[in-house]
Amino acid sequence: MKRKFLLILVTLFVSAGILYLQLGREPIVNCSMILENSDSYDLSLVVTLNKLVILNRKNIEHTIIQKTLDNDFENIHFSHDVYGMPQKICVTVYANALTYMLNVPAFEFQYIYPYFSKDRGKHIINASL
Repeated sequence: MKRKFLLILVTLFVSAGILYLQLGREPIVNCSMILENSDSYDLSLVVTLNKLVILNRKNIEHTIIQKTLDNDFENIHFSHDVYGMPQKICVTVYANALTYMLNVPAFEFQYIYPYFSKDRGKHIINASL
């Protein structure tokens, strides 16, 4: 009986730890770079998701773009008031800190702001990897 209780307790702690590692942490920006032209600028980001497994890539792309446009990352703030909105956002995504240290990106994508695209009103996302 005592062994069964101990096994259940260990299983609960391991499950709670895995759930925290997958769901309990926000993405962070490791690096950002602005490439400025005469009339607009591009923004390049390196983002760590702090996840064990990437389950829904499209949802993650949308979340990162929304956080960038809303200036909602916890560890960085963009000056959209100084430069305006970026023409293009290039993002390299890493699953967690280990994959970032090993330089193994999960995927990359580009977002072209609708104002600058030929098809205004459409959010264009080009993805690779």
